[in-house]
Amino acid sequence: MIQSEKPAVVFLQETKSTNTAIERLFNKAWSGSQSVSTDAMGASGGLSMAWNPQILQLQDFHATRHFIQATFHLIGTDIHGHLTNTYFPQDQQLKLKALETLTSLNSSRRYPLWISGGDFNIITHLEEKKGGRRKLEEDSTSFKDFIRSNQLIDVQTSNGTYTWTNKRRGVHNIASRLDRFLLSDNAIHLGGDFHASILPQGGSDHWPIMLQWTRPGKHCNRPFRYEAFWSSHPNFKEVVQTAWRTFTPPEGAKMYKFQQKLRHLKQVLKAWNKNHFGNITESRQKLEQEMSILQQTIITAGRTEELADKEQSLWTALEARRSQEEILWRQKSRIKWLKEGEKNTKFFHRTTIQRRMHNNIAFINNSRGEKLERHEDMEKELRDHFQDMLKEPTRSRTAAIQEVTRHIPKLITADHNRNLLQPVSMQEVEDAMAQLKDGKAPGPDGFTSNFFHEFWDLIRSEV
Repeated sequence: MIQSEKPAVVFLQETKSTNTAIERLFNKAWSGSQSVSTDAMGASGGLSMAWNPQILQLQDFHATRHFIQATFHLIGTDIHGHLTNTYFPQDQQLKLKALETLTSLNSSRRYPLWISGGDFNIITHLEEKKGGRRKLEEDSTSFKDFIRSNQLIDVQTSNGTYTWTNKRRGVHNIASRLDRFLLSDNAIHLGGDFHASILPQGGSDHWPIMLQWTRPGKHCNRPFRYEAFWSSHPNFKEVVQTAWRTFTPPEGAKMYKFQQKLRHLKQVLKAWNKNHFGNITESRQKLEQEMSILQQTIITAGRTEELADKEQSLWTALEARRSQEEILWRQKSRIKWLKEGEKNTKFFHRTTIQRRMHNNIAFINNSRGEKLERHEDMEKELRDHFQDMLKEPTRSRTAAIQEVTRHIPKLITADHNRNLLQPVSMQEVEDAMAQLKDGKAPGPDGFTSNFFHEFWDLIRSEV
């Protein structure tokens, strides 16, 4: 498996071996690797962390019976973080103690980035277990609290759920998701995508799991998205109204002209957003840095009238950016049950990352069964597949349509048909528009229901 996957680092749990034996094993199976291990106690336990020193530099090791932790540096980059190989015991109280120890150890960790993986011996929901007793233990609640309080992301495996099985058959079979990877939520700032998957099982009752980080490659154009926080800018409505009223679309059907006006507005808003907002997170961080410098000046030199005015101005700008950032991440997270304005930015941020990881396509197999991982290759394969599937056949479709429709009973009466063919009234359109929830996923043009609600008076006559 090491030869085929070529990992940067390997975590082993329950080695049932000594440090010396594990070192001998890696010297034979993984030439050039380095490792740190803890001895098993009798015929149970034992942990090992092995890595490729040409890719990673590991140091500052902290080891217990239940985990090995180290700081790492990704060679050739400025990326530093912490790695934790975890093996939790069966005993409830010992599990809770291990969670407390990890929380304490990482509360003042040197680097923000934290990657933890291994056998946690805990499920978080009953959906992570098949068969056996249908009850969550106390450790499940504590584990979910641990993930939430440490701002971690539980990376779901893309090709299955269960990582352990008792290997029994029929009604006696039990399977659970005991193994997983947890990432600190700042991992998104590294760029690229994180992807977890379950590997083929060997002799163990656990399936190995693998975490892959696809580092940023070719830049892909980001699709346009109408952002709800734009409405907080005092000139936003004027920008939209001017762009809409001054643009004359090409001649064509009414819907075609409406789409052309949306397309024009999209270009105007993209340029306006770049000039007035840019990257909101970077802007907020810059304002926080300016505030820190200013307050240090006030501490040193005293609060003059000029410094007080500048501080108030910075606070106003900073609070506006924080509010806009919260609205941005709330919209991306698709969470509906929390209100804006309650400082939930980190929660929305973490939810968005988990949703993206869940929706991410890390690879596909082409028509020949070959695995494609490069963005360009997947894009071409998907485009070719759907073009081939949806292309119009050269022969007439009349016979095929008649063959299908002759088996469908006629349920629509003449009165039904007349009602269905009646022109849609503006009142019906407005009723449908009012029922759309703010923040719903945008259509292909990128405009969410927020836009239509806010500018309905402007566009209603052209819909």
